[in-house]
Amino acid sequence: MPDPVLVDGALLSDDQVVHALELGNVVIAYGGGRPPSSLRALADQVAGPFSPALAAAGQAVILARRPGVRGVVALAWSRDLRVRSPADPRLGGFAEAWLGRGAPRR
Repeated sequence: MPDPVLVDGALLSDDQVVHALELGNVVIAYGGGRPPSSLRALADQVAGPFSPALAAAGQAVILARRPGVRGVVALAWSRDLRVRSPADPRLGGFAEAWLGRGAPRR
């Protein structure tokens, strides 16, 4: 059974991340306790403020705390981008390009 993402800026399970990507969401993983303000601004700019309904529709940019992540890792279904800084301008382009493009429907 899928494990939906109900909050962002939190530690998410692998199952939650995979399910979110499958739906078409973009997940941006960072190390540390709180998401950097530049990541929050990017998520709001690309998709608007997080809500569980937006995530269920595959239209959210979800910020995910992941221990051990150095820099920032942006994830989409079968795609990733690794950058050193949360201010890297490639993050916005990645999120815009892949948001809503989840797993192929069967």
